[in-house]
Amino acid sequence: MNKKVKTTLYIIVIAGGLFASYSWLSIRYVPILARSQINQIIRKHDVRKIKKISANKKTEKFLISLKSDVHCREVSDFQGGTTELGYYSASIKDTQVGIYMEKKSNLYWKIKKITSFNRENTKK
Repeated sequence: MNKKVKTTLYIIVIAGGLFASYSWLSIRYVPILARSQINQIIRKHDVRKIKKISANKKTEKFLISLKSDVHCREVSDFQGGTTELGYYSASIKDTQVGIYMEKKSNLYWKIKKITSFNRENTKK
């Protein structure tokens, strides 16, 4: 093989590896990013941010009532949505919440809305 063929093959392998890494990272990275952003909001007790991302008053009251040492431990894998807006679920202090993540750039997603589920209405 001549030098041009080797270089072309090398570039194709590197591009394929980067694409595969990007695809894997975007799928695995968003739940980690969501958990980190939620924990940061709770830790800072950022009421302005809580009001902005809360889908309703019930969610807002719930998030404001949390102490700064409460953590969101697990966020689910992708539960649905589009390429620009993903839906995830999480548990914060034994309360299930839905998290809508909005894509801001190729590798950065930001929490758009959080909604809590009323446990009393689900038990019938």
